[in-house]
Amino acid sequence: MNDKISVRIMGVPERLENIRKNQEILKIPDEQIFIDQDHVGVMFNARRAWLYPTDAPFTMVLQDDVELCDNFMSYCGRIINAHPHEVIGLVSSRLFKPVAGSKLPTKSPYVMVRDISGQGIMMPTEYVKPCIDTWMDERNGDDINIIRWAERNGVKMLTTVPSLIRHIGRESVFDPSRDVGDTKYFDRNPEYANWDCGYVTPIYNIIR
Repeated sequence: MNDKISVRIMGVPERLENIRKNQEILKIPDEQIFIDQDHVGVMFNARRAWLYPTDAPFTMVLQDDVELCDNFMSYCGRIINAHPHEVIGLVSSRLFKPVAGSKLPTKSPYVMVRDISGQGIMMPTEYVKPCIDTWMDERNGDDINIIRWAERNGVKMLTTVPSLIRHIGRESVFDPSRDVGDTKYFDRNPEYANWDCGYVTPIYNIIR
């Protein structure tokens, strides 16, 4: 547990087994599990998850089909200590495909990106309501809405290499034709990375 981060899991009944597995790992109460029983849609459920009240300075929402690295919350705590004002995407679609090893960051695990994936996102709690007040339902996903809000408000978005989570669901329940993707840089034991570093590598230094 980390009392600086309020964690919620959102998902559908079909993935309840994995939800309960991660709930046990994270030691979060049932009140912070948001199940879309009637398949109303991602936006409906994401709003419920993000807006659940908390006094914690950071809020995190995880999807129902992710696998967590060992000591996940410890690393997340180090991330927010090093970068307390950014939106943190625990996965970025720009890093779903392999990158030449020589281009991967070595000084710091932090990469500044222009897109993040809804599989796992955390942000300062003070950002949550202003961000969600701008959401548009025609944008397909909470991640797209968060990206647009961050861009308009000059808020930096970061992801990490190695990744602390990986996507284990290979098909979207709401849109089976959608390419859900998965990072190639998940590491179950990423202790070797310099998580306390303030340096950030721009994504364009890695992917042109």
